[in-house]
Amino acid sequence: MKRLRPVHWRQPVSVAPGVEVTWLPAGHILGAASVIVRADGATVAFSGDVGRADDELMPAPTLLPPSDLLVMESTYGDREHPKSDPEAALGDCIRTVAARGGVLLIPAFAVGRAQLLTLLVARLRARGAIPDLPLYLNSPMATDVSRLGFREQRNRKPG
Repeated sequence: MKRLRPVHWRQPVSVAPGVEVTWLPAGHILGAASVIVRADGATVAFSGDVGRADDELMPAPTLLPPSDLLVMESTYGDREHPKSDPEAALGDCIRTVAARGGVLLIPAFAVGRAQLLTLLVARLRARGAIPDLPLYLNSPMATDVSRLGFREQRNRKPG
């Protein structure tokens, strides 16, 4: 941990003679990055999950520059995102379950998905679009990442 140091988005960092690394926001969860490595005249881009350009919670991912090689995770690479409004669909589902007297259980292991669900439920509640039902988030990882991200935002200097 003593060897780690913060770096700024989009600012190249020399990590060895002739080797430069740049971190770009991936828009997946707070702090998620794609990494661009330039060495010996070649550019290699690395990325894990990449967020949506129109995400309700996260800023859009930065487009990657042209690269000689791209190494990337592609769990959902063969699927298109639905065109429906997720907030409206969630509101419909919650109202349907509440009208039946049921319990709504939404498994959300993914950190970003848990954060987005929490945001959408809060918006629906604030508008009075859904009944005031309890919301339990059983995801220690999502809770920890959210807490860390919000602490970082509070500690960030303006500008």
